[in-house]
Amino acid sequence: MRFLFHAMLVAAVAIVLVGLACGSAEWARYDAAKLPAHATLHRGAHARLPLEATIAPPIAIVPRYGEAVAPGAMLVWRLTEGTDGARVELSPTADFAPDRLRTIDVDGDRMRLPAGLSAGAWYWRLRGESDGAVGERATPTWMLVVAQPQAESPDWG
Repeated sequence: MRFLFHAMLVAAVAIVLVGLACGSAEWARYDAAKLPAHATLHRGAHARLPLEATIAPPIAIVPRYGEAVAPGAMLVWRLTEGTDGARVELSPTADFAPDRLRTIDVDGDRMRLPAGLSAGAWYWRLRGESDGAVGERATPTWMLVVAQPQAESPDWG
């Protein structure tokens, strides 16, 4: 009985090894151009991505989502590995309509809101930058509320 078990185990391992050898030999005969697009990913196609696709977006930190801020408040984010700055995209609408979008390229990890930004809700997101190249991927959309500037009160003293 013991001999039968060992013989069946050896036969099963042999079948698996022959199958793997035949499969890898068959796979090697295919030309990458004949394979479907998803199959080329397993052959290292990620190494051929454009630089912009490999740049990770920064991580937004301050202000918190929906926070009311004074005009000229500071936006702060954490840079990801391999980045040296960020593209800040500001929009008064959540859809970042191109005709209302403001883009500001920033070296480092912080920026003051531009002067003259109207009071109300503003949406912002970030894209990573590396040596002048801007990443394709953006952070999730954040919102802040710019408060009305306070009028100077007269000094009665």
